[in-house]
Formats: sequence, C-alpha cells, structure tokens
Amino acid sequence: MSFLLTGNQQASAGVNNASFLPADYIQRKAEIRNNLVVLSLFALVMMGVGGAFYMTNRAKVQLGQEYSTLRQACEEESKQIEALKKLQDQRAVMLEKAEITAALLEPVPRWAVLAELRYRMPEAIRLDSFEIKGSRSAGSGGSLANIPKIKTLVDNAAAQSSQAAKPKVVAPSFAYTLTVSGTAGNNNEVADYLQSLKASPVLSDVELTFIREQREEKEVLRKFEITATLRSETDQAKLGESIRSLIAKGTGNEPQPAKPQPTSPQTPGNETKPAQPVDQQVSEAKEGQ
Repeated sequence: MSFLLTGNQQASAGVNNASFLPADYIQRKAEIRNNLVVLSLFALVMMGVGGAFYMTNRAKVQLGQEYSTLRQACEEESKQIEALKKLQDQRAVMLEKAEITAALLEPVPRWAVLAELRYRMPEAIRLDSFEIKGSRSAGSGGSLANIPKIKTLVDNAAAQSSQAAKPKVVAPSFAYTLTVSGTAGNNNEVADYLQSLKASPVLSDVELTFIREQREEKEVLRKFEITATLRSETDQAKLGESIRSLIAKGTGNEPQPAKPQPTSPQTPGNETKPAQPVDQQVSEAKEGQ
C-alpha cells in the first residue's frame, strides 16, 4: 500500500513524480499518516478486546448468579432430604419398637383361655392343674442371629477403615404351651373333652399325653393330661362367638330349633280351615255362650 511506504521510498517516488515539495516535509507527513493508521488499528483492537472482556465478564456474572440460585435450591433440597431421612429413621425405630411390643404381648388373654377350658369341659370332669409356659422361638431376637462371628485380620482391617454398623434389634417371638391335667369318670368323657378342645379357636395341636386309672375312696377314676399350643393369631370375632355359644349352652339359654307341627291327613269331612282373626274368634265365642 502506498500510505505505508517509508519516507525515503516516498521521497524517491516523489522525485520520480517530479514533486516540488521538500523531502523532509513529505517524510514527516508520511510518518504522521502511518502513526495515525497504527493508532487507529490499535484503538480498534483495544475496543474489540474491551468488548470481549465486557461480554465475558457479563456472562460470568450471569453464570455466578445462576450458580448461587442453584446452590441455594440444592441446599434447600438437601435440607428436605435430610429431614426425610430423619423421618424415615424415626419411622424405622418406631416400627421396631412396635414389633417388639407386639411380640411381648400375649396373643390370647388368660381369661379367654380359662373360659374355653371351663365351658368346654363336661360336668363330670374335674380339673386338677392348669399351666401355661412361654418359650422363645428359634430365629427370634437374642438367639444365634446376634452371636458375634470370629474376627480375622481382614475383619480387623475393615473395622479400622470403616465405622461398625449398629446392630439391629430383632423382635422376639414366643410360643406358649398349655398343659391341663384332670380326672374323669370314664374314657368317653375324656374323649369328648379332647374333641371339644380341638374345636377351640384359641388352641392348636391338642394332644392327649396320657390317661390311666386312679383309685379315690373306693372309686376308680381316669387321670388324664392334655397338652396344646396357643395360637399366635386368633380371630377376635370367632373367639367372642365361641365363648357366647358356650355360655348359652352351659346356662341352658341356647336357642332351640323350631319343631315342625305334625299334619294329619285331610279327609273329605275334615278339611283344615284358614286361621281367623282374633277379634272374630272372640265374637264367635260370645255368640255361642
């Protein structure tokens, strides 16, 4: 380009062009023009750099605002998650306590067992002893499940590197065994009592352990022993219905089924007449008097 030529080149070009201006003037003018061009280019570059810096800084500020907003939202969500975890832990603890409490409660009340034994017993049978034993079932809490295992070097290294987990409390389960011994007059009464106990909604696995003769004051009786297991789950409605029916049967208030009336054969002169109203029957009786 002609405006980027040096002063000597422009001077020589001017000589060739037969210019009448001094050479120093032409050289100074060319230097000024070159400086102006360089300054203009520098100004343009600086404006581009400044614009890029401004846009970058503006985008950075906007991203910082969005990051702070997202961080606050994440902190709020993390607080809610922590609260939910605490609620879940509390729920798990409450469920464990409820299971333990339900396991410690007796499945069937003692009065219901006594009522079943008493009202199902024939009148000629005498109960001598009554015993209920509870035993912890296998696999429940406090059994072999909670026995610590033998530690090895690998287990020791793992225990040092990580915190030991809290052992979980397992709800215990119990099995209740019932033992009844008594005296009867004959074997049939014992058999009837055994069958009646097998129909009880609170007993299961009813078995006759033994039955043998026993003499009491010149009278030969039958000494027996019956074992059974209390049910872990009993329908309260069936239990109440069973006790009510046994009480009604023992007191003689059991509803009797209606007996059908005998019907006599009809003859041509002995037809049954339809029932008349009570008022009409009373008026007919008065007229006959």
